[in-house]
Amino acid sequence: MSEIVATSTAQRRFQTLLLTTFAGIAMLLAALGIYGTLSYSVNQRYREIGIRLALGAQGRDVGTLVLRQALTPVVLGLAAGCVGALFLMRTLSALLYLEMPPPIPSPVRSSLLLRWLRVGFPRCGPCG
Repeated sequence: MSEIVATSTAQRRFQTLLLTTFAGIAMLLAALGIYGTLSYSVNQRYREIGIRLALGAQGRDVGTLVLRQALTPVVLGLAAGCVGALFLMRTLSALLYLEMPPPIPSPVRSSLLLRWLRVGFPRCGPCG
């Protein structure tokens, strides 16, 4: 009986594995994109940051300013993505067969993973 169940769910399991693999690749690309965007932003403002530091601003204050301005779109996009993923979770749960959804919803896990990776918090020149 378990062989019949395994055979009947093989295609769904493959689809789920494929979806998970592409989601992981998408998350990696998102992390690299966020890092690249923040790095470019800091590089463009390098002189401004230097002037602020020369006029007496603390490195922590300049770092906070840069991160606040750069991470605002990231936080908004993350919030919109979480809301969208919560709405799509029911559709994606149809891919699962006799499996319960995880106790922590996928958008929350993705947010925690991105936070854990510290995306957008590179060590950069004067604000490191």
